[in-house]
Amino acid sequence: MRKFYFIVVVALLVISSCSNNNSKSDEIIVTNESVSATKQDTVPVNKASNNSKNSENIAFGIVNHINEDVFAENIFDFRNEKSWNYNKELPCVVDFYTDWCGPCKKVTPILGQLAQEYKGKVYFYKVNIDDCREVAAAFNIQSIPTVMFCGVK
Repeated sequence: MRKFYFIVVVALLVISSCSNNNSKSDEIIVTNESVSATKQDTVPVNKASNNSKNSENIAFGIVNHINEDVFAENIFDFRNEKSWNYNKELPCVVDFYTDWCGPCKKVTPILGQLAQEYKGKVYFYKVNIDDCREVAAAFNIQSIPTVMFCGVK
């Protein structure tokens, strides 16, 4: 009986989060403007900000894929500041993910729906920890998906 419980617990841990390896077997292809959530539903995704060092491309109602420079400018300047300081007028949700993570893929359509529902009230960001290792290290991200909420004062 103990062996059964052990197997169940291990299976739940494997299913619930991904380890930080570089397996590309589960890689998905993302279109430029949207990620297909279901056959009937599309979730808007903004990838334009990955090529920008400023926040001009950050938009409401969609999930904004951001790089380390945009993260430092819009959420927290982890390179220069030691203590947490989020001084924006509106809260944000940050999803730390990788392209090969199965559970991360399941979070994407949920965040897209929330971004549309809270348009104009909350910013939604996605940070690929394979591409943004400095951010992942600064926040000690050890398992994915990790979702962080930043509230306002």
